[in-house]
Parts: sequence; structure tokens; C-alpha cells
Amino acid sequence: MWNRSEALPLFNGKPVVATKPQLIVSASRLEEGHTLSCWDALIVQAANRVGAERLVPEDLQNGRRLGVLAIENPFHRA
Repeated sequence: MWNRSEALPLFNGKPVVATKPQLIVSASRLEEGHTLSCWDALIVQAANRVGAERLVPEDLQNGRRLGVLAIENPFHRA
């Protein structure tokens, strides 16, 4: 079973993005305009909010760019 207290040090000092209405609205627009799932759009928008330039998900198209955010699938074979 996952123990939250053991995982917290892994995130120490990392930015946290609250799920506020503005984030949901911007994710919804991204979802409609870029054929993303709701959850993927939320992740992308949260990454944008903290100024990330790279996102490493396993289920988004490798090499895709959404604004300044580059998608790099770690399981993609070149």
C-alpha cells in the first residue's frame, strides 16, 4: 500500500498547482482545441502554470508541442 508520508519528501520543494476553476476552464479549452482527454489537459495546463518546458507522460504523443511545453514519452521508440 502506498504511504503518503513516505512519498512527501519526493515532492519537497516542487511546485504545487491547485485545481481552481480557472485551471479547469483553461484545460477544457485545451481539451477541445487539441483533442486531449480532460485529465491530460489538466496535467498539461498545470505544467504550463508552473512554467515547465518539458512533460514526460507515458500516454501522450511523443514530440508534440503545446505552446512552450514539449511532450516526451519515455517509452517511445525512435
